[in-house]
Amino acid sequence: MAAPRQSKTGGAPRTFIERYGLVQYTGRLGARYPREGPCELGLCRIKQARTEQWQAEIKQLLQTGTLSTRKATAYEAILAIIEAERPRRSAMLVFDHCHRHGWVRGLICGACNIELTLFEPEPRSEWAANATGSLLALVTAHVAKCPDC
Repeated sequence: MAAPRQSKTGGAPRTFIERYGLVQYTGRLGARYPREGPCELGLCRIKQARTEQWQAEIKQLLQTGTLSTRKATAYEAILAIIEAERPRRSAMLVFDHCHRHGWVRGLICGACNIELTLFEPEPRSEWAANATGSLLALVTAHVAKCPDC
């Protein structure tokens, strides 16, 4: 296994690149580098927070008791769909890498890996195309970790 480096800030290294430097992606990286720690991208945490906010708003509407039975049933169905589609973070982290140049950008969870495909090489979904502010900055900063892009 490759030896971890010291962080430039003096503390413990937090990202894959801080720990090991730039590494070319190969199918056998899992044998050389541990796949543990938090997801480095964080799209999963943003979507989870947004989903919980929607659920809270719908539950609040249902608790008011002012909705018709038909609307209440519709909102309960929406809650079930949100729960079924809730982004789930897989325990196994994956080596996210630039597909053009092969550099490993970091360790991310499976949910973020899927979401990241919606942004590359250009936004391919309405959700990704409408991403603004901190979400877009987060993805842009992560993708920019490839020194050749």
